[in-house]
Amino acid sequence: MVVQQDSPVTALVPGRFAGTPRVLVVDDDHATRALLSQVFASTCEVLTAANGPDALRILAEQPVDVVLLDIMMPVMSGLEVLEAIRHDETLVELPVILISARSAQRDVVEGLQHGANDYIMKPIDLAVVRARVNTQLKLKRLSDAYQATILELQSSQQLQANFVQIVSHDLKGPLTNLRMAIHLLRDMLKDSSSAAGVLESAELAITEMNTLIRTFLDVAVAQYGQLEIRPDCLNVTDHLRRVVEQHTLPAQRKQIEVALEEGVFAVVADGRLFGQIVSNLIGNAIKYSPPGSRVRVWAEGLEERVRICVADQGPGIPENERGRLFRMFGRLSTRPTGGESSTGLGLWIVKTLTEAQNGVAGVECPPEGGSIFYVDLPVCALGE
Repeated sequence: MVVQQDSPVTALVPGRFAGTPRVLVVDDDHATRALLSQVFASTCEVLTAANGPDALRILAEQPVDVVLLDIMMPVMSGLEVLEAIRHDETLVELPVILISARSAQRDVVEGLQHGANDYIMKPIDLAVVRARVNTQLKLKRLSDAYQATILELQSSQQLQANFVQIVSHDLKGPLTNLRMAIHLLRDMLKDSSSAAGVLESAELAITEMNTLIRTFLDVAVAQYGQLEIRPDCLNVTDHLRRVVEQHTLPAQRKQIEVALEEGVFAVVADGRLFGQIVSNLIGNAIKYSPPGSRVRVWAEGLEERVRICVADQGPGIPENERGRLFRMFGRLSTRPTGGESSTGLGLWIVKTLTEAQNGVAGVECPPEGGSIFYVDLPVCALGE
């Protein structure tokens, strides 16, 4: 199919056969336009333009799969047309094959430096031009399919991320109401020992549900690249103290002491994410520690980093399972000591949030037992 579109631009044949490649021939020589149109008429829809401005107008109005572009043209040279094409975000990947009688190596190099995909010399060898156009069409089809797949995956991921966030948000309201109801019932049934046990179990279940919701939100944020980081100079002890206080109740239920060893350290980190990281580490330590044991939390200075450590007196990590740590759903044979739930995501979230802030997460397994989980974050001088 040949569509002549010289200057002035002639009317296009309405419609386009599905899947038919569209080739734009740009050359001020009528004979060259006619020859190339004939070469591709049986397999492609061919558009033609006699100068650069007409070619750019065609490209602005309709999709084209490959451009055959003469270098030596009046009004606007082929290289100027090519430069305009490469500065258009919608055309930056469009295959362009330059055609010219200029065979000097520097001319070929100049064309390729301007973003040409290939270069054909005049007089035109028809077999060569067919082969090179077909190659560019195949590459463009692969590129288009690749881009379509990426867009589809991005759309699917965004839909999943939005769904998780909406559902998690909608669950928070009813759970907050249930927690308020439990507090009211505590006052109403404060003289009933049997009711106190039931209410405590209900509050523990709500706490677990809130933890799961926060985990789902963290996974969605980390998985779909929506993590917003606002780094600041954080006083480590102040932030650790707040997180330790948040874990007082679950620690007391298991008669576990959470001991914070204070020091003068500061890190460059996002306060909210830092709190989530430490909370996951302390929560895990309490979850896997036996009743009546001790969890230690402290910081120590390294050369250009600060290491925040959380040590427990649990059973430790089997050597053959340590490779699963910090992986998504990396569950181990060791189980929580108080019947708590485990998603297998906590340490993966720690690693993801730490690395997003230029940090490192790791673990030490002392021979005497227990585990020391740590994160290293960039040091910050207080007062910066």
